[in-house]
Amino acid sequence: MRIPHTSWSSRPLTRPFFLPFFALFLSYFFPRGTGSNFCRETSNIRQLMTNSHYSLLHHSLLRQRSISWITGCFEILLPKECLVCGRNLKGHRLCHRCAPQLPQLSSLISCRCARCFCPTPNPSVSPCPTCRLHATIPDSQRFLWTYEGIPRDLIKAMKYRPSITLTRMCGRMLADALPALFTHCHWDLLVPVPSSASTFRERLFHPCYEMARLISQVHKLPIEHALAHDPERKPQAKLHHDARLRNLNHLFNCRNPRRITGTKILLVEDVITTGATISAAADCLLRAGAARVDVVALARTAAWSRFRAKISEIFRETRTYSALPITHNSA
Repeated sequence: MRIPHTSWSSRPLTRPFFLPFFALFLSYFFPRGTGSNFCRETSNIRQLMTNSHYSLLHHSLLRQRSISWITGCFEILLPKECLVCGRNLKGHRLCHRCAPQLPQLSSLISCRCARCFCPTPNPSVSPCPTCRLHATIPDSQRFLWTYEGIPRDLIKAMKYRPSITLTRMCGRMLADALPALFTHCHWDLLVPVPSSASTFRERLFHPCYEMARLISQVHKLPIEHALAHDPERKPQAKLHHDARLRNLNHLFNCRNPRRITGTKILLVEDVITTGATISAAADCLLRAGAARVDVVALARTAAWSRFRAKISEIFRETRTYSALPITHNSA
């Protein structure tokens, strides 16, 4: 929703207006990594201030050009550096060492289970034997990389040295790979996994929402903010793997069940660690009446396979996820 045009004097001064000056002030007192961090922050600020969801200045072309001119001068004074490793760059955001390569998705999908996306000796039979024993809560899940090496460094920089530029780069890669990851792309809604309030205060943006916005632009799918965090729960990223499993009950609440009933949903996540977050989110949407919930993420960790049995046991008492019919996929 666009903010109606009013005079500058009548607009309230909000936090995004002061961020460039605050970042400049901090750069003098924290010289270590100043170039990389400050260029990253000014890039984030420019993106936020020109985004229709955060913008106070997008109605004035003059102010937009002023912001571009100021941040451009900062980038000249403080040369561009790789957003992951900090190496000096010329006209790029990532150096060749930190740019992950997309896998050969066609050959990757042909040897994996259609539900859990694990390697299986007989991909034509779906679900795989492990899924029939320990069914996953989402109807299917897909990801681009295993959470290790270069992709891990990229995602860590995106989340913990928060960069909206990296987030949108990952969102574009995810949007381009979506038709190859799923044999069907017929969803009704995109639902991003929300960040907790404390995490949002640190980053000033929601990574999953930013990636979902890029997917929405490419595939013309509406975004629905259907999930809300329980404010009394701690963020999953700050918990140990075992503690995440104890944090599952009522982790999310459904905001508007009427808009969810009977819909096919694509859930957007950044990293699947133990599977606790996507399982709780999918369970919440299915309880609200969703017909199907698929999950797409940037990466999945090796720890997921160790915890899938425990998560399946937790949800087996309330929903029957274990009784899965066996189907034969045509070659």
